[in-house]
Amino acid sequence: MSFKQQENAYFYISAWFFTLSSAIIFVLAINGILPLNTFTRNSTYFGVTAEVIIFGFALGVRINRLRQEKELAQTAIIQQIQENQRLIEEQNATLEQKVLARTQDLENLNQLKDKLFSIISHDLRSPINNLKGYIGLLKRGEAQPEEFKNHMPMLEQQVSNIGSMLENLLNWSKSQFINNQSKLVKEKVNLFELVEINSQLNNMEIQRKLLTVENTLPQNTVAWADKDHLDTIVRNLLSNALKFTSPQGKISFGIRDQDDSFLTFWIKDTGVGMTAEQLGKLFRTNTHFTTLGTQREQGIGLGLLICQEYIQANGGKIWVESQPKQGSTFFVKLPAS
Repeated sequence: MSFKQQENAYFYISAWFFTLSSAIIFVLAINGILPLNTFTRNSTYFGVTAEVIIFGFALGVRINRLRQEKELAQTAIIQQIQENQRLIEEQNATLEQKVLARTQDLENLNQLKDKLFSIISHDLRSPINNLKGYIGLLKRGEAQPEEFKNHMPMLEQQVSNIGSMLENLLNWSKSQFINNQSKLVKEKVNLFELVEINSQLNNMEIQRKLLTVENTLPQNTVAWADKDHLDTIVRNLLSNALKFTSPQGKISFGIRDQDDSFLTFWIKDTGVGMTAEQLGKLFRTNTHFTTLGTQREQGIGLGLLICQEYIQANGGKIWVESQPKQGSTFFVKLPAS
C-alpha cells in the first residue's frame, strides 16, 4: 500500500473511531452503565463534529495534493513541449544542413559537367583533329606513305596520349559520382613491382626521350592499399614525370621512411620544375590546371587530382617539393599494414 493510501486510511479510521466511540458512550450512558452528564449526553454530537473536522482536514490534504500533482503534471507537460521543440529545431537544423549539402553537391556536379565538356571539347578534340587531318592527307594522296611513315611515332604518341586522357577522364568522373571508399579492396601490394611494370609499359616514351628511370625501392616494399588505385597512382606520377622531364633527363623512385604503420615513397625528376604559383594550383578541384610537356605533350590536368583522391581514399596523403628548372619530387604516404 502506498503512502497516499495509508494516509487516507488513517483519516477514515480516525473519523469512524471518534463516531463509533461517541455512539458507544451515548448508549452506555442511556443504559445507566456510564453516568449521564453533559459529555455523555452530547457525545454523539462531539463524535460527529470530530468526524466532520477529520474529513474536512482529509479533504484539504487531498485538495492540496491534487493541486501539487496538477502543478507537477503541468511542469512535465511544459518540459515535454520544450523537449519536443528542441527536437524539432534540431531536426530542422539537420534538414537544413542536408539541403545545403545537397545544394552544394548539385553545384559541384554542375561544375563537373562544365569541366568535362570543356575537356572533351578542347583537350581531346585537338589531338583527334590532328589524327583526322593526317588520315585525310593520306587518303587524298596529298601525303606519300613514306612521309606518313615518318610521322608514325608522333601519331602513335598522340594515340597513346588520347588513351591516357580518356582513362584519367573516366577514372576521375567515376570518382566524383561514386564513393571510392565503399569499393576499396585493400591488400598487400608490392610497390617495387608496380614501378617496374609501369616503367616497362612506358618504355617507348622513355626511349624516345632518352630518359633514365631508376627504381631504388627495396624489392620487398609493400603498401596496404587497393591495388588498382595504387597502380593508377604510380602510372599517373610516372606519366607526369615523363611529360615534364627534358630529353636525357632522369626519373627515380625511392623510399623516404617506413615503419610498421606507414611508408613514404617518392618520385623525383630532373624536369622543368614548378613555380610557387603553379604549386598553388595543384590538387585543387575548382581549377583546371594543365600545361604542355617539354615536347608539347598534352594532358587534361586530372592525373594529379586522381592521385590525390585515390591516396586519400586509401588513408594516405600526397605533397610535392619543386623549384623552377630544378625538377620536382612528389611524396606519397600510405599505410604499410
